[in-house]
Amino acid sequence: MHKSRRASGTLAFFDVLQVEDMWMDGRTEGIQDHLEQCQYEKEQCTSDCGEKIQRKKLEKHLRFFCSRRRSNCQHCATEMEQKDMQVTFIRLDSSFAFMP
Repeated sequence: MHKSRRASGTLAFFDVLQVEDMWMDGRTEGIQDHLEQCQYEKEQCTSDCGEKIQRKKLEKHLRFFCSRRRSNCQHCATEMEQKDMQVTFIRLDSSFAFMP
């Protein structure tokens, strides 16, 4: 459907209007199929972090931003979830802050 507009990476405004026109006219066949694959629809993160992410941004979220992504501690190399590592750093910082 309108590949030239989608290729530029921008939301095809006329595609949205077309879907709304179909809905208003009672032509609902195909809309559910579209919504199930539309890259602009949000879905729950597959790592169960609680975030709802646009499908087109899910891979980037999982790699760089998800609090449940796994990475190694820069101090001890222990692998843990990012959300746990942030708590560990806070604890390290506060415990070292009060050392004589």
